[in-house]
Amino acid sequence: MAELFGLAVNVATVVDLFIKVGVQCSEYCAGVKAAPREVRSILKEADRLVVTLGEVKRLLDGPNGPQVEASQNIHKCVEDCRLQLTLIVAKLQQGTEARGLKWPFKKGEVADIITKIERCRASISLDFRSIKPSVHHEIILTKLRTVERAGFDAHSDADNARCYPGTRTDLINQVLTWLDFDNSKTIFWLNGMAGTGKSTIARTVSQELADKNKLGASFFFKRGEGDRGRAAFFFPTIATQIARQLPSLAPLVRNEVEADPSISNKALSDQFDRLIVKPIQRLPKPSQRQTLAIVIDALDECDSLDDVKRIIHLLSQVKNFSHICLKTFVTSRPELPIQLGFNDIVGEYTDLVLQEIPKPIIENDITVFLGARTCWYPGGLQQSEAKPAVAT
Repeated sequence: MAELFGLAVNVATVVDLFIKVGVQCSEYCAGVKAAPREVRSILKEADRLVVTLGEVKRLLDGPNGPQVEASQNIHKCVEDCRLQLTLIVAKLQQGTEARGLKWPFKKGEVADIITKIERCRASISLDFRSIKPSVHHEIILTKLRTVERAGFDAHSDADNARCYPGTRTDLINQVLTWLDFDNSKTIFWLNGMAGTGKSTIARTVSQELADKNKLGASFFFKRGEGDRGRAAFFFPTIATQIARQLPSLAPLVRNEVEADPSISNKALSDQFDRLIVKPIQRLPKPSQRQTLAIVIDALDECDSLDDVKRIIHLLSQVKNFSHICLKTFVTSRPELPIQLGFNDIVGEYTDLVLQEIPKPIIENDITVFLGARTCWYPGGLQQSEAKPAVAT
């Protein structure tokens, strides 16, 4: 807090110095013929600096100022600007004290000072752009009710297994190919009976996508785990994660949240429209459309069957986005409500049944897994020191 207070004071000091520079420069414009060109240069760059610092000051003075972790670089640049403007004020003051109002700067001296201020301003602007999205995101988190433990990498699930290296490679590659293919279906539904490894696959796919910077959001349903078994905060959680992945989306989601702070309690369709559809549609059109994936695991463990069908229907609508390509990877048991939900969007999804994976692929995975656990010695099979993450 003390650091932020010091930064705010320095910003205010720089603004005051700019006012003094403006007053003093006006005297030179009236009394020194050679001064106007350099005066204009000083005022032009100082004015730009004040605009930049004004944005920083408004952020620091606002209700979310304490949440800002300003970089040491901003502190240093503001201090450097203060020193440069102090130098200008002192020099201009010397000129007014001289007999006949003499321009106090040597040739090229003003240009050097302006270059230093310009560099500081550019550096502050660059750092400030990185601060603003985090502030928007903090505001979203404080006003939206989300399920923090629902993400694939949540601490509570940190030790949950991924697929053993070298296993499930065909399936994982199929999912990654589906995501990258422009004309593929909006939803990929991986279904299978209990114990077939759906969650392990979903977690592995999520990690692969996160490593490739293609994971927009993930939600791992789990019945009996509080809000992880409910759909009420599914879309707020997804929207918050996507806004973290796409910083340019954060202020647009924030605007919707501030316009309706009770959005977390609204119907799923309202949440989807206000927190995902409208913010994405208001993004500046990029030169190249980005593709992001939403991973939903164990959709069958959502408490409300009606909500399950609604989620499937709403997520099928993201195909209409022109700014971002959003696709959804879903795993679940093939229970009737989910089958009915997908029947309602025939043509909008592709599916894969785990039990129908070709036998040779399964046998290869088993061979890889068992081969990692045992080593062949002249005396026979002996347990390896390698500890597999999960059986496939």
